[in-house]
Amino acid sequence: MFSSSSSSGSEDEWNDLLDSSYNLYLNSPRSCWVHDLLTDYKNGEYFQTCIKLREYPEKFKEYFRMNIHTYDYILDNISNDIKKYSNFRECIQPDEKLAITIRYLSTGMSFRALEFLFKRHHYTIGKIVEDVCVAIWNQLFTKHMPIPNKENYLKISSTFEVLWNFPHVVGCLDGKHLRVKCPEKSGSMFFNYKGYYSIVLQGVADANYKFIFVDVGAYGKQSDSGTFLASDLYDILDKYKNSLPRPTKIKDTEIDMPYVMLADDAYPLKEYILKPYLKRQLTHEEMIFNYRLSRCRRCIECAFGIMCTKWRLLYKPIETKIEKAENIAKAITLLHNIIIDLDGSPNAMAIEEAMESFEFQKKKKSRNYKYFTKKS
Repeated sequence: MFSSSSSSGSEDEWNDLLDSSYNLYLNSPRSCWVHDLLTDYKNGEYFQTCIKLREYPEKFKEYFRMNIHTYDYILDNISNDIKKYSNFRECIQPDEKLAITIRYLSTGMSFRALEFLFKRHHYTIGKIVEDVCVAIWNQLFTKHMPIPNKENYLKISSTFEVLWNFPHVVGCLDGKHLRVKCPEKSGSMFFNYKGYYSIVLQGVADANYKFIFVDVGAYGKQSDSGTFLASDLYDILDKYKNSLPRPTKIKDTEIDMPYVMLADDAYPLKEYILKPYLKRQLTHEEMIFNYRLSRCRRCIECAFGIMCTKWRLLYKPIETKIEKAENIAKAITLLHNIIIDLDGSPNAMAIEEAMESFEFQKKKKSRNYKYFTKKS
């Protein structure tokens, strides 16, 4: 039996011992502030290559996937959000942070591989990528991915009619699986039917391959229809469907047609979503309609293909936590829009390369597409 006084005394002695041990740990000298290999960051890729690239605009575009003025435009808008201050050491400048992030997104290199290129610790690079992606989205999404109003929808519709000969279309809807590293204790929630772990990026694109809406983060195991109905994108489209122009007559007809978004047969049929006929016992007119709709709907597939071709990280698993992967995906979609706005629409070669790289060119789908194209 211990008395209360002896037990309280031993408890105080134990607390004092813990406090002294903790203070000793805090006051112990660090073995090193930074690894010797990383102290020579002036010989890293940013100082030796990135700065000099401004003298060669073509090489700059090859390296950063954008022109110099576009890069500077992004840097000017996010500098205040990513700039740090310290009284103890020199902070990494916003220009270098943006260069590291763009290089990561455009190549898909791991943080540890970038560590040896830029002479910055891989943990620091991971934090830089997260901060820059969040800053890009927060500062620029209202300028380059705003929610359209009726005037914007009418402009989009007229562009679709001119380029794709399909009236009253205000966007094309589809989804894409983005590879991710399997999260801990997630079971099969992120395991998709293609055989890898993913989150779903759903997007609506216009006739110029720009994204109008995006939604990121759905479980990979969900179907396209289930993902759409459970997404914020569905809530936004359902909420703002009254902002669509009122139905008007199609040219040279007396038919009042609503303004719609085009989707494939995996999506639900809504008053603002138009999908193809089922591929069973189609009449000649229905086959022509399906062909015209599929041809026009390629805008969203081309948008995904162009984005993946430019930002090669999307060809590989994003080896971060899911929350960070969502921020990275949103930043990439916004960078896609910014480059189109400032550098111009993709050329025919880029579109052709995107078409060849995108998943809808797989054998089964391409055979069906060629079959109905030939029939039409």
